[in-house]
Amino acid sequence: MLAHEVGRLARLPVDCSVLARVRRTISQVGLSPEQRRRNVAGAFKVPKARASVIKGKKIVVIDDVIML
Repeated sequence: MLAHEVGRLARLPVDCSVLARVRRTISQVGLSPEQRRRNVAGAFKVPKARASVIKGKKIVVIDDVIML
């Protein structure tokens, strides 16, 4: 929902099927930027059937964050 709203406001297309989570990650609360990078490294892949959709394009990944 967040990505779709950002896409609507920016007038850009949104496709939530070009990435697939291939491994679980731990919660990132309290992790440093470097720890966050390591935590998500290799956690997402582009399915082969979707690779042509993003080839040669710049993409933005939008994730939600809850701060308590």
